[in-house]
Amino acid sequence: NARDMAILNQKIVPYVVRIGFQKSKTDGVSQYSWFFLPKDRIKAPETLGGDQCFYRPEVQELWKAGIDYRMTNLPKYGPAIYNLGDENFVDTSGGYGPSDLQYFREFLRKKYGSIDRLNYNWRTSFKDFSEVPHIPQKTARDSGNYPAWGDHRSYMETMYADCHAFLADEIRKHDPGARVGAEGSVPGDLEKTIGTLEYWG
Repeated sequence: NARDMAILNQKIVPYVVRIGFQKSKTDGVSQYSWFFLPKDRIKAPETLGGDQCFYRPEVQELWKAGIDYRMTNLPKYGPAIYNLGDENFVDTSGGYGPSDLQYFREFLRKKYGSIDRLNYNWRTSFKDFSEVPHIPQKTARDSGNYPAWGDHRSYMETMYADCHAFLADEIRKHDPGARVGAEGSVPGDLEKTIGTLEYWG
């Protein structure tokens, strides 16, 4: 354990969480396991109704609770680095859950800046981002709307990157000098994913 390794003057690399965004039963996002939550919160994800989109405040609160629990006493043993997981992954076929439409539209608004730019790329004529549908990838592909297909993939990869960044920030609240990253994991949009991290194995 951390204490024994510290006594032996060995630097530890704590495996704090593991990020696994899989497709939920509601076609949204489901975190594959919440093993890192404290025992009194381990069943809390069941209250989310299969909609575990990272951008939901309730979901971020659970991730934060997991970091708070896992970081208990760790900084005093001087970890070399903090590991956000091995074989992290994101399944881009998910992300169509009940809460995703709102966050997908926010993603598009940030990416395009104006509805005219989105319409130019999608070859559509929406008046506002509030009209933009979240087109299933197969439908977008089969209809030749490849920008919409790519935008959904980018939405999921951005969510994956944002989760890594969020967790790294939470770890640094406990250990301001922390070096945080992940190993052996699906990169998603690698530049986004590693943008706020110190290493990626």
